[in-house]
Amino acid sequence: MPLSQKHKVVFWSLLLVLVLVMFSAFIAPYMRNMRIRSIVRTYNRWTSPSIGRGGLLKLLIASKYGTSKLKGIVAKDCNMTIEYPNGYVEHGSSYAAIDSLTGIWFVENVDRIILSGPVIEPNGDGYTAKMTELMYEKSEMALWEIELFIKKYDSKYLISMMKLTRNNPTDEELNKLQNMIKVKWYRSYKGFGGRYNEPYTFSEPSFSPDGRKLVFSSLSPGSDIYIANLDGSGLKRLTNTKYWEVLPQFSPDGKNIIFMSDKENYGGEYYIIDLDGSNYRRLVTDYFGVSEACFSPDGKCIAFVAHKGLSCEVYLMNADGTNIKQLTNTGNKCSSIKFSNDSKKLFFVQQWYDYERAPALTEEIFSINIDGSDFKQLTNARDENARIKKILDLTNNHVFFLRKTYQYDNIPIDQRPNDNEVWKMSYDGSMMKKLLGGKLTHGVYDDVKAVSDGKAIVFVDDSEKPYSYTLNIKEIEDSEKTLKLSKERICNSKLAVSPNGKYVAYILLPQIPSRNDEARGLSVVSVDGKESWTIGDNLNRE
Repeated sequence: MPLSQKHKVVFWSLLLVLVLVMFSAFIAPYMRNMRIRSIVRTYNRWTSPSIGRGGLLKLLIASKYGTSKLKGIVAKDCNMTIEYPNGYVEHGSSYAAIDSLTGIWFVENVDRIILSGPVIEPNGDGYTAKMTELMYEKSEMALWEIELFIKKYDSKYLISMMKLTRNNPTDEELNKLQNMIKVKWYRSYKGFGGRYNEPYTFSEPSFSPDGRKLVFSSLSPGSDIYIANLDGSGLKRLTNTKYWEVLPQFSPDGKNIIFMSDKENYGGEYYIIDLDGSNYRRLVTDYFGVSEACFSPDGKCIAFVAHKGLSCEVYLMNADGTNIKQLTNTGNKCSSIKFSNDSKKLFFVQQWYDYERAPALTEEIFSINIDGSDFKQLTNARDENARIKKILDLTNNHVFFLRKTYQYDNIPIDQRPNDNEVWKMSYDGSMMKKLLGGKLTHGVYDDVKAVSDGKAIVFVDDSEKPYSYTLNIKEIEDSEKTLKLSKERICNSKLAVSPNGKYVAYILLPQIPSRNDEARGLSVVSVDGKESWTIGDNLNRE
């Protein structure tokens, strides 16, 4: 029997009520949960530094577009709280944090892995999303507990507060995390090339002690070690592996070459080979995580930097690998180690964080005798709103170093003066002099070497035309005269000066730059600019 009009109205009314009840009970919470998860996914995506891998364009996209995407899910009155292991609590604007997390430096240099979560739970008038993240930049590694408090503003859910709690992993956790990173991220066929956008910055040519030979990295889509005579003859490949082998150095006796390779560690370890390429073995067999190593000028010992928990400490051993002793025990990161020319003292940069100052990063130069005595700080750049980036070179009496100022951080990159400055100081830090810096340039002075017993310096500069790097020599004692030594485009690479101070070696790039270019050789030029030649141009993997 057909339904009457009245029954139809009742039926459809009941059906509508049932649909509304089901929507309220199942569909609406599901959609709300999807919206909350979408907010968390957006936060994770645009605060993930891996978004920037792949070149300058992606970095700029992550920096510019990522900021707007994050601010679209964060309330304007949202605040951030950061708790550190020492009990210090920092409060700040979430928008300032967003600018930092999407900044080019952070995107380029920091790696981040979500270890657990997100776990989303109801929290009063909103939700809380909890995650555990591993964040690391070179040797610094920390575990972060992230809490995002999300609530409804009018008709839109937004992040109302962020809470970040930093925890330093125990040694056991640290070993597990390092192993996990190697398994998750390490790719032997990519190696250093998979981690760094510009692997040619790893190539530091090295002259033999007698100045007759050069050793260098090929910088093709893998990187092998080559050796050649100074005039370019006798070119020979010493390594031919699937790994990246970079930063080669001659031993002081000229019989061995040490270099960094990703054969066993994604971050790199130091290895040593004989001059003919044979006997490939680890330089420091008792330690894992050796990030720097160098011979003393007299050839008697080797200094190296190795991980100890979250710190990087300075160690010393005999040249044959025996009698290892730890020289520093500060709990901070040590880097840029250099021997004094008499082999009696070590200079290095030490990094730590002072969270009661802004910016918190502090980096200064220290020295220590090789017997562990007379450990002292030589610079106080932090008091002048600056930090020490690296030690560049040493002469018999002076240390040359790269200093970065903080005063231009809020000025757009293409408008700020160059904030990298080259300085020199006496061994005891008593006399300092600024040599380069302050011009409107694009990333110069990454490496500087002293010549003529410190009376002049050689450096790479692009002040005439952006990204058209040229090699220059500048007198620093009297005339301040500057001479251009190269006409072709070179990379802003490491430089090597021959023992007699007459020649400079550097990496050559093609005239038309491309990140995939393989035509990279080694150029040599005399310090008077009258002679120049190329060794091993267009070295590609066979």
